[in-house]
Amino acid sequence: MDTDIRYSPHFRRGSTIDKLGDGSLTVPSVVSKELRILVLEDEADDLVLINRELRKSGLDFRCKRVDTREDFVRELQHSRPDLILSDHGLPAFHGFAALAIARNQCPDVPFIFVTGSQGEEMAAETFRSGATDYVLKDRLPNLVPAVQRALRLVEERARRQEAEQALRESEERFRALVEGVKDYAIIMLDLQGHITSWNTGAEFVHGYGSGEIIGRHFSCFYSADEIIDGKPEKSLELAKAYGRLEEEGWRVRKDGAQFWANAVISTSYDHRGELRGFALVTRDVTERKQAQEALQKSEERYRRLVKLRSEAFFARSGNGGGFADSAAARLLDAVRRCLNLKFKRIGRMTAVSVDSKNKTISLRLDLKGEPAPVEVNIRGYMLQVENGTAFLDLGFVRTTREWIDTLLEHHFKQRRLEVTGWEYLVKALL
Repeated sequence: MDTDIRYSPHFRRGSTIDKLGDGSLTVPSVVSKELRILVLEDEADDLVLINRELRKSGLDFRCKRVDTREDFVRELQHSRPDLILSDHGLPAFHGFAALAIARNQCPDVPFIFVTGSQGEEMAAETFRSGATDYVLKDRLPNLVPAVQRALRLVEERARRQEAEQALRESEERFRALVEGVKDYAIIMLDLQGHITSWNTGAEFVHGYGSGEIIGRHFSCFYSADEIIDGKPEKSLELAKAYGRLEEEGWRVRKDGAQFWANAVISTSYDHRGELRGFALVTRDVTERKQAQEALQKSEERYRRLVKLRSEAFFARSGNGGGFADSAAARLLDAVRRCLNLKFKRIGRMTAVSVDSKNKTISLRLDLKGEPAPVEVNIRGYMLQVENGTAFLDLGFVRTTREWIDTLLEHHFKQRRLEVTGWEYLVKALL
C-alpha cells in the first residue's frame, strides 16, 4: 500500500518556527524546489505525525508512503526521492534491507531512520550501515533539525563535487595548454629542485623525454662550472626569497649543445600557504641574442664611421689646414696621395679638407712653375656612378690664381672628375 501526500508551506524561506525544541528556532530552507520524500512506514498514523512535524519546517514537500519492498524499489527506480524516511521494523521489509538497497541505487540521497526502536546498539548499527541520521518516534521534534542537517549535507556535497569537477576540468585544460606549448619549457620542481613534471615544450627545448628526466635535479641544465659554483641552488634560494627570479644565461641540452636561455623561476604554494615547490619556465632565445650581438656590432661600426666622418668634416684647425683626429688625417692623406698620383704631371696636393655640412672642399696645391701654393675652394659636390664608373661632380670652383680660373673655365666646363679605383675613399670622406 502507498500514500501520496503533497504539502505547500505557509512559511517562507528563513521563517521563524516558534516552540520548536527549546524555544523559538529559525530554520532556513535549503531547497528551492518541491522536496520529494519517500517514507517507508506501515502505520498511516505515524505518517500523519511525521507530516505534522515537517510542516513546521516551512518546506515545500510531497510525501510518498510505501510499506513493501516492491513499492520501495519501484519508487527508487522511477521517481527518485530527495529524502528517505524509514521505520526499522516492518512486517515484510526490514529498514536495514531498505537502507542497503538505497545505498546501492541512490547513495547520495539522505536516509533517516524514524523508528520506535531504542537502544545504543541499534543506534550504532544504524550509523555503521550508512544511515544519515536516527530519530525516535517519541521525539519527533528532533525530525526537522535532522532533515535540515541532511539537506545541508547534500547541498554541501553537491557544491564540493561541482568544485572538484570544475577543478579537474580546469586542470585538464591547463594540462592540455601546457602540453601544447612547444616554445616554452614548463617544468615543476620540488623543494630540493628535482623535476616533478615535464611538458612537450621542455622536451623540445632541452632534448630529454619525460621518462628520462622526471626525478632528476634541474642542475643538469647548467654547465659544470656553474654546478660547482652552486648556481642552481642559489637561483632557488633567490626565487624563494623574492617569489620570482628571472635570469638569462647559457644552458646545456641533452646532447651537450649550449643555448642562451631566458629562465623564470616562481614559487608554488599549496592551499595552506606552504611552499610546495617551484615552477621553471625556460625559453631558447639564442637567435634573439645573436641578433642583438649583430645589431651591436653594426651600431659599433656605425658609431666608428660617424666618429670618423664627423671629425674628418668638422674638426678642422684654426687656419683650415690639418685635422685634430689622427684617423681623419690618415683618411684625408690617403685621398691626397690618390689625387697626387692622378695629377702628378701638373703638381701635387699638400692639404685637403672637407666640410660635408656645407658641401665644400678646400685644397692646397703645389703647381709646377708657381712659387707659392695655390688655394682651391669648391662649393657644392655630388658623387655619382654611371655604367660602373664613379664621378665626382663639382659645383663652383674658385682658386687664388686668375689664370687657373680661366684655364678651368676653358678646359674643365663639366666640373667632373672620374674617381674610379679610389671612390671608396671619397665615399667615406664625403
